[in-house]
Amino acid sequence: MELSARAVLIQRMNRSLGGNATKVAPTVRCLADRLITEKKTRYRRSAGFSLIELVMVIVIVSIGAMTLLGSFQQVGQSILLSEDLQVGAQLAQECGEYVVISRRDATNAYTGIDANVCNGLPLPVGFNRTITLTEPFSDPACPGGATCKKVEVLITKGSDNVGSITTMVANY
Repeated sequence: MELSARAVLIQRMNRSLGGNATKVAPTVRCLADRLITEKKTRYRRSAGFSLIELVMVIVIVSIGAMTLLGSFQQVGQSILLSEDLQVGAQLAQECGEYVVISRRDATNAYTGIDANVCNGLPLPVGFNRTITLTEPFSDPACPGGATCKKVEVLITKGSDNVGSITTMVANY
């Protein structure tokens, strides 16, 4: 027959106290009960998490979440900047192509290319276009006996340069 943990503990304590069960039995039983209760209490305490531990975990997770949200905000700003750069490059390309087409057009020809050549093209809100002409423009790419113009198109949004293109037109 198996003895309970309490009975085994009482027997051991009785033996260690000289085996005088009549005098020490109540004391041994009381001590045995107290030891068993303490072991159970210690076991119960280690079985779960305390409120302080849970609060600390929540604080640590919150700090990590805040850093992630900050990085997502930077991603949003970089997407907007990237969009502005793409629109600026498209606007500069459009104006540069319009300059080349205007050069080929018999009504505008070479003399019709000035700082206002792209004014008829639409421009989104917030964007500005500046055209700078350098004439006469001497460059090895300019054919011999021809006069050339250097046309620089700069697109800005606010104070940021978001697109530019440089082209050369020649008058044969």
